[in-house]
Amino acid sequence: MDKIVLVKQEPAAKKGGKPKKIKTYYNICSDVFDLNDQRHMTFKQYLLQAMEHIDEGLFEASYERFRAAFNKGDYSQGLIEMTNFKVALEQKELLTHDACSMCFSLICLDKDEDQMNIDEGPLQEKLNRMRAQGLTRGQVEDAVINFMSASPTSYGDYSQIWPTLIKRMRESS
Repeated sequence: MDKIVLVKQEPAAKKGGKPKKIKTYYNICSDVFDLNDQRHMTFKQYLLQAMEHIDEGLFEASYERFRAAFNKGDYSQGLIEMTNFKVALEQKELLTHDACSMCFSLICLDKDEDQMNIDEGPLQEKLNRMRAQGLTRGQVEDAVINFMSASPTSYGDYSQIWPTLIKRMRESS
């Protein structure tokens, strides 16, 4: 296990004084050998969502509704289903978390965190707390890249593709 340091800068207590830096430390999994198998499987699911930007369950349900409408000859209803799917994907992007952040939350551990707990609620709460403590997007992306790079057997081509995708996204923003 490695450590990640979050630094939050608070205003000076007295006028003209120095701002106060508050450091918080978390354990971060170095590779798959530090991660519980159930968390590893969940990490892979979020990784695929991050790579493909598709929520598999949402796609399957939307596709079934589209297919049912199409098979009945109700082509306009089929088009509505696909439009609803597109809108749902766009709205999902506006949520406070994304798949990459959830990957990070799975590999970054609180002191006594139970690795068997993969519920999205507590993982999201941890992310929110860490953001308030100074977590940056760069730290999230770098930690996920480092974790995958240290585990090439488990992540195959993704461990090589992901850093390139992140670099391109950073250059375009």
